[in-house]
Amino acid sequence: MWDGFFTRAVERLAWAAPTLHCDAGPAASATATVSSPAAEGETPAPAGPAADAPTTAVSTESSSAGGEDEAARLRPATQARQQRQQQQQQEEEMQQLRRLVVSSQGRKVRVNEVRVEGVRHTRTALVQAVVAPLLAGRDDAARETGAAAAAETAAAPGGGSGVAGGSGDDGSLLALGELLERTRAAGARLVRLGIFKKVEVGLDAAAVPPADSLVGREAALRARAEGVGRDGVDVVFTVEELPRLWGQTGTSVGNNEGSMFTALRLRNVFGGAETLEANVSYGVETTSLPAFEGEPATSSTTAASPAAGLSALGSNQSTTAFEAAFARPVGADPDVRAELRASKFHRNLALYSAHSEAVTGIAARFKLLNTIIGDHELGYDLSWRHVFGLAKDASFTVRRDAGHSLKSALSYSLCLDRRDDALLPTSGHFFKGFLELAGIGGDVLHAKGEVDGQVHVPLARGFSASASARSGLVFPLAPDRPNRILDRFYVGGPLSVRGFQQHGIGPKDGADRVGGDLYVTGGVSVFAPLPYLVDAPIKAHLFANAGNLIQLDQESTRIVESARRLFGTISSSVGLGLAVRFSMLRLEVNYCLPVTATTADAIKPGLQFGVGLHFS
Repeated sequence: MWDGFFTRAVERLAWAAPTLHCDAGPAASATATVSSPAAEGETPAPAGPAADAPTTAVSTESSSAGGEDEAARLRPATQARQQRQQQQQQEEEMQQLRRLVVSSQGRKVRVNEVRVEGVRHTRTALVQAVVAPLLAGRDDAARETGAAAAAETAAAPGGGSGVAGGSGDDGSLLALGELLERTRAAGARLVRLGIFKKVEVGLDAAAVPPADSLVGREAALRARAEGVGRDGVDVVFTVEELPRLWGQTGTSVGNNEGSMFTALRLRNVFGGAETLEANVSYGVETTSLPAFEGEPATSSTTAASPAAGLSALGSNQSTTAFEAAFARPVGADPDVRAELRASKFHRNLALYSAHSEAVTGIAARFKLLNTIIGDHELGYDLSWRHVFGLAKDASFTVRRDAGHSLKSALSYSLCLDRRDDALLPTSGHFFKGFLELAGIGGDVLHAKGEVDGQVHVPLARGFSASASARSGLVFPLAPDRPNRILDRFYVGGPLSVRGFQQHGIGPKDGADRVGGDLYVTGGVSVFAPLPYLVDAPIKAHLFANAGNLIQLDQESTRIVESARRLFGTISSSVGLGLAVRFSMLRLEVNYCLPVTATTADAIKPGLQFGVGLHFS
């Protein structure tokens, strides 16, 4: 978006301010060339000596016809030559403007006015807060002038916002280079608000207001005294707002699962870049054939993507989910956001555990984005959970956790993503950490932590290598309140440890997968481009995965002993396959070979499909 920003930013200023020492001759000649009759389809006189030679009228019909044929033959070549000349002149003008910007960055200017044109539904106060750094240091009189100009602009046809006043650390002058940097930063902030489809920036030479203008005689005299006509500039933002209402509905089919969804989003609800969105989804997965699906939802996704696995013929898994969220920037800063969420979902987990679960909850989030060390999120969750619909052969663990529970928890997460691509990266690194403390009310009491890291290194000839590791611990804070199956971790499947069924690694109670309290997974991969598809978003890869999941000993929760058990029985696999990057997700088709496994593990050798956002 910001390619050629400096050129566009001072283009109007360059031709309007003679003090910038820009020759307007080429521009005038370029304009004349573009508007010349030749550019409108008329045939110009041939260039070269023939143009200056005397002509003699020939009255014969054959000579007249020959002249017309000759003119018709020369016309395409002449038009092509003129187009090349016009392009060359335009390139010279652009280069001249670039040189002008570089040579004028130290020139002192004064910001006379900042205008935002094209605003229809956005509040003036929000826009003023975003562009305020451009007017840093202005005095009280300038503030009054700015308020009057803002009122005048807001009342003008077509909408808009504006502020006016002096700038600079000394309240008067500012280097042009620094002004351009501030302008670019303000434009980027407007874009990150998420309510504008297009943001364009320009600088104009400031005009001295007449004495009878709305800003008043005193302000006009003051502007003349400060030299607005000589050093003053106007910063103009031209914006186009996104549609306020967005909606989508549809169906998707894949991996023996069909789902229907509806999503609505209302932007700029109250004119302050607020967002109100809601989505509803319903999915059903049958298991007449082996089926695999993405991992369970996290804090960054909805619960509409349930985990799946392999079960007996004729069973099915269904999910119904609803979520509504309201978000707004704090202090007109797009990188500081507050959110309120309400959600409700129901999952039938018959594929790997003989029960269903329902969760209804509300949550509050405070986000600090785009910092030097990543994105931060502080949250509070209050959720009412219900484990029900137990099968006749449900295990003791499932029966123990059946019924209602109330979870009240504080959480914090940090995400640092420096990958070149989130779905199929070839370079960069990724880190995410998550901490949760449950027990601030309710009957769920635990401390939970999880870390996830990736490193991607490009190799020669389009090859790349990657390594990833993930680990988590949920620790009960009361001896009489062991961790519930809703709060434990689950490992195994195409997104965590390939070559095993979904949730196929870790403790079992009878036929039910009941999860664990401590886990570790890791993987290494080598990606290679395919012949004739070097630039396509598809790669071949070799991989090796390993992981394990255990429950903490209720009689002894010492971490050292648990770590010894965790790394003593690692499950692992190797394989090869294809990874395909789509716009919203990544698809893998792999041939897997389990290498080590425990008696409780459910292996899945052979062909395995995976669809999701995050792979180990």
